[in-house]
Amino acid sequence: MKGMIALNGNEVAFAKGSWNDVWGTYSMTRPNTDLSDPLLVRLNKDTGAFIGAEEIRSNFGVQDEFTAIAVDKDGNYLLGGFFHNELFTEANDGINTMAVNVTGGKSQSFFAKYAKSACSLSVVETSSSQAGIEVYPNPVQDVLYIKSKEPLVSYEIYGATGQSVKQGTLSMAQEQLVLSSLSTGVYYIKLKTKSATITEKIMKK
Repeated sequence: MKGMIALNGNEVAFAKGSWNDVWGTYSMTRPNTDLSDPLLVRLNKDTGAFIGAEEIRSNFGVQDEFTAIAVDKDGNYLLGGFFHNELFTEANDGINTMAVNVTGGKSQSFFAKYAKSACSLSVVETSSSQAGIEVYPNPVQDVLYIKSKEPLVSYEIYGATGQSVKQGTLSMAQEQLVLSSLSTGVYYIKLKTKSATITEKIMKK
C-alpha cells in the first residue's frame, strides 16, 4: 500500500493501510482474505531503528487506510484517512467504535491524533531489547514486573487517549508495579534508565 511520511524531531513516521506488516517486535497480521487497516509506523530518522507502531482495527474484509500524516507544533501526530464501515473495533482499545453514516458503500473520511505524551515522542527512544528491559506479563492483571540491565529511574503510564494515569520514581534494576486499580484496556508505559527511554504498549485484563 502507498504511504505518506512526516519528520518529527528524531523520528520519521509513515502512515498507510496494511494487513500484514512486521517491524522489529511488532507484527500486524490479518487473515488472508481480510483487507487493509490503518497503520502508523515510527522509526528513528538517523538509524532507521523501529520505535513503535499503532494500528486501528476495523471490520473484517473492509478496506480502510491512513492517507495523510502531519505533525503539529507540540509534536503530536495528526492523521487522516478513509473507512467504509467501522473503525476502533478492538474491544479493549479504550475508544468507542466509529461507524460510517453514509449509505451505498461510499467511503468516509476520518481524523486521528496520536498524542505526544502517549507515544513519548519528546525523547530519544530505544527499543526494549536494545535497552535490555523486559516488561511482563502482558496482558497484565494485577502486578507488572520490570527487569532491566541497569537501574530504572522512573515510570509513567498513559491511557489510550494520552492521559497520564500513574507515575513514580524507581531505583532498582528489578521492579514491580501494582496495576490492579486500572480499568481493563490499552495503556502505554514509559520507562527511563540513566541511558535509555522506552515505551511499551500493555494490555490490562
